[in-house]
Amino acid sequence: MTVRTVPAALLILVGLAVGACGSGSATAPGQEPTVPPPAVTDSAAAAPSDTAPRVGPSAASSSAAQPTARPNSGAFSATGSMAAARENHTATLLADGRVLVAGGVADLVTLASAELFDPKTGTFTPAGSMKTAREGHSAALLSDGRVLLAGGYGIKGLVAYASAELFDPKTGTFTPTGSMATARADATATLLADGRVLVSGGYDTKTRQAFASAEIFDPKTGAFTSTGSMSTPRAHPRGDAAPGRPGPDRGRIQRPILAGRRQLLQHSCLG
Repeated sequence: MTVRTVPAALLILVGLAVGACGSGSATAPGQEPTVPPPAVTDSAAAAPSDTAPRVGPSAASSSAAQPTARPNSGAFSATGSMAAARENHTATLLADGRVLVAGGVADLVTLASAELFDPKTGTFTPAGSMKTAREGHSAALLSDGRVLLAGGYGIKGLVAYASAELFDPKTGTFTPTGSMATARADATATLLADGRVLVSGGYDTKTRQAFASAEIFDPKTGAFTSTGSMSTPRAHPRGDAAPGRPGPDRGRIQRPILAGRRQLLQHSCLG
């Protein structure tokens, strides 16, 4: 998943939660690159991809809870709720300060829907749908303000995608762009200084093997080209464009083990 620096004054946590605003544990470095499959039930294979948002638990009205977090207070407070409960999605900070939340999964249905969070009003609004329903994909804000969304997979058949698309916040639309050379899920997408995007690592949902390979997306041509490979296969790698600051080796995907049934929430928090 893409990791993007967010201003210290505002941190948005959305999607999967335990309790009011729960947290999961990260995997320690040094794991072998074999990747376990995403956690699904036997009924996952029969679940179709969506064409409209499928909502799990009933949503509280987004207007019922307005943001009350104070910058640098070190405290979390409730804000508006998303229209659709989701997990394994992306949340990308846009140039205008809003946040694009796209894709994910809910009730064993992969989502194509997207929403925009406005920190000024504390509300989420629909932002159309991606051309392909996807979860576990990568996202990166481009220099021109658009957002690249690439790869991921669909829960039906657990098939990884090579396809990619672009979201334009000016028009509120998603459009297809060139496809990656390798279908990959849970890769990282990092904006480079020259405006291109490095997509690296991830894994094959069929073989469960992490990738060492990488490719570069050029927004001027809309094409991906293969580049050098990492020395170690990595899934869920962390990307940082600053030289000398490599991300930790996540190697093997580990999902937090929660007591009891996972609780999928539509709530979000500000801190």
